Amino acid sequence: GVSDMLDARGPMLVGQEAVTLSTAPVLSDGLLAPRPMSLRVFLARTPRGWRVMPGGYARIGRTQDATAIAMQRGGSVADVWVVSDKPVRNETMLPSTAAPYRRLRQSALPSRAADNLFWMGRYVERATEELRFAQSTTIVQPVVGGALLDEVLQKLVGSSSIGVDPAHLTAAHMDTLATKFSVEKIASPCDDLRRVKDDDEIAAISLAASIADGALQQVVADGLCGHTEKQVRVQLDYLMKLAGADDIGFDTIVATGVHGARPHHEPTDMVIEDGHGVIIDMGALVNGYRSDMTRTIKVGAVSKEYEQMWDIVREAQKAGVAAVREGVVGSEVDAAVCAIFEREGVRHEYPHGTGHGVGLYIHEPPIFSSRCTAVLGNNEVVTVEPGLYRGGVGGVRIEDLVVVTGNTCRILTLTPKDLTCPRSPQTI
Repeated sequence: GVSDMLDARGPMLVGQEAVTLSTAPVLSDGLLAPRPMSLRVFLARTPRGWRVMPGGYARIGRTQDATAIAMQRGGSVADVWVVSDKPVRNETMLPSTAAPYRRLRQSALPSRAADNLFWMGRYVERATEELRFAQSTTIVQPVVGGALLDEVLQKLVGSSSIGVDPAHLTAAHMDTLATKFSVEKIASPCDDLRRVKDDDEIAAISLAASIADGALQQVVADGLCGHTEKQVRVQLDYLMKLAGADDIGFDTIVATGVHGARPHHEPTDMVIEDGHGVIIDMGALVNGYRSDMTRTIKVGAVSKEYEQMWDIVREAQKAGVAAVREGVVGSEVDAAVCAIFEREGVRHEYPHGTGHGVGLYIHEPPIFSSRCTAVLGNNEVVTVEPGLYRGGVGGVRIEDLVVVTGNTCRILTLTPKDLTCPRSPQTI
């Protein structure tokens, strides 16, 4: 028996207290229940020694029996992320009452728990993977089998009130929601929250700007004269993708000659000729972030009138860039540009705003105009893009993408402003 075994082998035995495992909440039969959990951690060897990685591989028992979580049998597995080495706010996905769901805390930032994202069925896998990578506890609600988003939303919240940002919803969809819910119009905080970029975001935008710089300079060096607007656009888009861009940042604008008087001209089969001014507005997309740059290239010898327009815009653009700094109000940047145009008597030929934020979208807040009250913060990425547009003559626009750096700003678009293109045969 045990007594005989202890007498015979006692010196070879070691006693150890049974380990009490940590527990993890598990959804079982619709209820949360504690289950034993073990965590396998990993170490990485670095030049400064071994470093414990911020997370690991958890094994969770299916029952209260702690022995069932051996690596060979029983239990389930999950990745574990350590989000902080300091105490963090407790989160819960359980409602406090039987009442309809309400946020547990009021702030500009959404809760990390019990929030819902709705995705069409074909995107569920991507949504789940990206949220997991972002260490988010957001719930993904698949919209599959021909179901409508409105129907899925109604099952989740019943007849409760819902908040909707009208700036990101069509009027038709707003009307449909209003037939099923009490709709409250609420401006989303996301646009303003995205204004200040972190280092990784700025790096992605900088890379996109650099790719666009390279493409434009190569196309101009090859020569524009004799090509159509469409041909130049195709070549620019191709070179950006060839250089590593995921896509173009927006539809590339190439406007030559009198077409330059249209700020958002769509390229045509018009041929670029000697004496034309060519507006090229372009950008690249890298890791979801966009760049934006405009240059006006003088092909051969342009008219004196056009040369004067170019010089005025260049002076105004320099004044606008000089006004960008932390703490400045957006309307002040616009005023710096408009002051030059007012002085020259051409303010009426400037029909658009002075610039805008850039990031995940090509047009983000703030929007520089005389009515802009936004105060610029450090690490905001914005454009400064004044222009003049004269019917029968053409247009000039010069745009830089800049990042606010304290009392000044850093230009991300480095293509020279005074680009010229000599008379040349077709090379594209």
